[in-house]
Amino acid sequence: MLRDALQIASQSLKAAALIHQIQYHKAKRSVYGLSFDLVLLTLLQNLHLAVSFIFYSFSLSIKQYQARYPLSFGDGDNFSGIPMSSLVFLINCISLLAALVLLVQIFISYKITRNLSQKFSYTCLMIITGLELKNLYVLFMATSKQGSTNGMGNHSLLWLDFIYFFNLDSWIYGMLRFMPQASLNFAGISRFGYAGLSIKLELLSNILIIIQGLCNGQDFEHYPNSEIMLNYDVSVLSGVISLAACLVLLYQKKIYKNEKPIFVSKYQMIDDNNDNMNEVFEL
Repeated sequence: MLRDALQIASQSLKAAALIHQIQYHKAKRSVYGLSFDLVLLTLLQNLHLAVSFIFYSFSLSIKQYQARYPLSFGDGDNFSGIPMSSLVFLINCISLLAALVLLVQIFISYKITRNLSQKFSYTCLMIITGLELKNLYVLFMATSKQGSTNGMGNHSLLWLDFIYFFNLDSWIYGMLRFMPQASLNFAGISRFGYAGLSIKLELLSNILIIIQGLCNGQDFEHYPNSEIMLNYDVSVLSGVISLAACLVLLYQKKIYKNEKPIFVSKYQMIDDNNDNMNEVFEL
């Protein structure tokens, strides 16, 4: 199906962007200018996507899904199941691993190349804390005092609702992930940090996400309740905001091309002519 192909293509582009970013840092032997918030949000985005896939495979999830979306389940050849792609799950795991590698590059491999402005922001940490506390609350409400007959939970919140909110956070993290990088670039008058090719791959990925979301909207218009939404209604908004952020990053690459960053640490030197970064250690 077109929708599945778009989803696989968009996630593959995101994974390719992260892998290229790893190679970018290895080539320069530096993580100068990379937003820590971007890496953390990327890690959480893919973690939530991968864990959501695992949660949807639980028998309780399938049971509640079948009760909520009866038109999605039929007998024999008409049985469709929860629409989750194993290939997308595999790609998400690759992206998750790539984000972990970026964290290793930040804190171990090239930590000496960081500048003092590169750190986790309080705003980002507060947003993450708020979203995860919300997940704990929904999980508690969905699993406490479950009925012995149907196991559907109390307070009108089900295990399926927890997965929905947990999956929703992946789109929120994806929506926010490039904003810290754009802010850091602006504050430091810098075009370093996120590779140009990675930005372009992310841009293409977000275009496909928008198209995918619009296709899903058409599907649900003609076949209401035929499949669980999996937060497809939020994907268009997330894709549009991420697309705009990618365009801002590309614009910063252009306008800061001949500018020397102001956040240069005492052991770094930027060569703007060939875009190389060389470590200079002060004796």
